Amino acid sequence: MNINISAVSGRREARFPFSFNEELKDGANCHEGAVFVTPVSLEGEVIKDGDIYYIEGSGRVELDMPCDRCLMPVRVSVDFKLNEKFSSNASYDEEIETFSGDSIDLTSTVFRNILAS
Repeated sequence: MNINISAVSGRREARFPFSFNEELKDGANCHEGAVFVTPVSLEGEVIKDGDIYYIEGSGRVELDMPCDRCLMPVRVSVDFKLNEKFSSNASYDEEIETFSGDSIDLTSTVFRNILAS
């Protein structure tokens, strides 16, 4: 789940929408036996302000999770939000994730937000 930022990297301020409907690859399972059974749908907006890229959006995915009582798989729909900050400059505070190159990889951020939902 990469957002290409090369078109706006030279600007001081910019904003543009993004959307994904992406299947997660092998090994992309959550903890405690949960398995992604649908592609992750994600849409939102990138807002660039100086060196910081604000990623705001929302997404949805369906998981099969083992029931706590019988351990049979149960399908669960998870709606999640993204409200993250990225910068290529690592000197910012720890709430800002770093990236390099012309794209921001949202995979770990999406996992974290799904698990938090």
